[in-house]
Amino acid sequence: MSPKISEISDSEDEFHESLEYIEETNQIKRDNIETTEEKVTLEENDAEKSKQVVEEEAVQEVSNENKEISNNETSEVKIIPPTPLTETEIEERVKESESYKATGNQLFATGEYENAIEKYNQALGICPEERPTLRALFYGNIAASYMKLERWDDAVHACDSALELDSTYIKALVRRAQANEKIGKYLALSSALEDYKKLNDLAPNYRRECEQALRRLPPRIEEQQEIEKAEMLDKVKDLGNRFLGMFGLSTDNFQMQKDPASGNYSMQFKH
Repeated sequence: MSPKISEISDSEDEFHESLEYIEETNQIKRDNIETTEEKVTLEENDAEKSKQVVEEEAVQEVSNENKEISNNETSEVKIIPPTPLTETEIEERVKESESYKATGNQLFATGEYENAIEKYNQALGICPEERPTLRALFYGNIAASYMKLERWDDAVHACDSALELDSTYIKALVRRAQANEKIGKYLALSSALEDYKKLNDLAPNYRRECEQALRRLPPRIEEQQEIEKAEMLDKVKDLGNRFLGMFGLSTDNFQMQKDPASGNYSMQFKH
């Protein structure tokens, strides 16, 4: 027996209602899933923001600590100017430094120049800055010791220090001029000549020595200048040969010509 039309219709309606119910249920589930995902995303974002805030706070805290340390260090490294010596303290130091100088003089007299230099340096270490002339004297004695040892460069440096303290210290000028003449280089000889010119004006007792030096040094300076120019040209030639050799040439392919007016040299290619 075939079903009635009304029964078939009712079954279809129920079937459609079932489908709609299932679809609604699935939609609810999808909505719940999306809501859960959104919630998870929000929680992750909140966690990331919280982490960023914590990191920023940590960086700020470290920065503040560094500033505090820096401020503390700055406050701890305050330079306190030395307390000026009283006149009594100055005289006590002068007396002690003179004692070292006296010992140095005894050593110098017996030819113990290294030990004498040590005593003069000890005198300098004690002698107050308020006595520049006395300090210049100690440097002058050191220079004299170096000259006995034929350490000409050291003697010049000691004289330089003495003359910085006392520009009219005659013995320091004499020793520097003599030491520079012993060094014998162009610049040293030129410096010696200038010192002898000063001495000629400042020290009548050294006038004869100065006049001899003023006659002796100029031709020697000119001769030494030519020697050092030749040495320099030899070095330039050696360097040029190394470079020109890469092109199959040498400095023999060129000639140096001196300008009589200026004294300068020029290089020209040989034809």
